[in-house]
Amino acid sequence: MDQQLAHTSGRKLIEEPGHEKDWATPPKFCEVLYQFDSVVLDPCSNEHSVLRSKERWTLDKKYTSNGKVVSKSPDDTFTTPWPLNGLVYCNPPYGKESDPFLKKMVEESKRGVEIIALVPARVDAIRWHKWAEQADIVLFWKGRISFINPATGKPQAGTKFPSAVLYWGSRADRFLQVFGPLGSARVRPA
Repeated sequence: MDQQLAHTSGRKLIEEPGHEKDWATPPKFCEVLYQFDSVVLDPCSNEHSVLRSKERWTLDKKYTSNGKVVSKSPDDTFTTPWPLNGLVYCNPPYGKESDPFLKKMVEESKRGVEIIALVPARVDAIRWHKWAEQADIVLFWKGRISFINPATGKPQAGTKFPSAVLYWGSRADRFLQVFGPLGSARVRPA
């Protein structure tokens, strides 16, 4: 069967030709995220996203909270500083394409940006350790996350990989209070 590589904002999937590609973070995960805090920026959004944030960026557009589209370069995600005042949520493209997003997260966290990222828990990949070990907390999600299928607009079971939630920020206790019951956490030693 001929397969094509599907690039999405939010994940990188191998899809059969004709299948939808822009999978998004499910509402159940978003509700947990909102318990932690509101989101000021989603730099890895897509048109199927249900996440509420003050600003959301796709690879080619920048959206404000009122839905206004402001053109932007795809490089803006990596060259524009992320806001210091509030939570940034990232569900980056999956696979090797996640590296520039994870690098940006590490750089922005060093500036003091608070970030929560939903990523595949690919502990067998060297690049996983390169980036994930720099997070203040790594939470290994219990079970599989059912991402939103853009064709149906509904969460779809069957994810073939485990997920992790990475946290960079100063509110580790709050993160563990909200996300801790949903998985096993590793806190980076101080």
